[in-house]
Amino acid sequence: MANPTELQAQALKLLEELMNLTQELPGMVREAKEKTSQYRELKAKLFLASDGTMDIRKAMVDKSATRERTEAHIGEALVNARMERIKALQTGITLHQSLLRVALAEDQLSRQGY
Repeated sequence: MANPTELQAQALKLLEELMNLTQELPGMVREAKEKTSQYRELKAKLFLASDGTMDIRKAMVDKSATRERTEAHIGEALVNARMERIKALQTGITLHQSLLRVALAEDQLSRQGY
């Protein structure tokens, strides 16, 4: 098992990354929502401007808004990936805290001769 100093340093690294990712998250969410909104607005305009059967109109909209749809989906995927990384970091920090407690307890017991 790593010594308490190493565990604490590792936990602090994880905490620093967590803080950075958390600070960047609101901007990412805002950007993703804007891209989704732009895509939906374009999709509605294209649908209203198209002619033909429902299936033809949907196909025309899908073809015309491919880039915007892709950008919206990428934005959502990036936010989801960031959230998953944040959860993983939180779990890692909790694990390091537990390991640090165990290491400190073992250290104290060994100093007491156990």
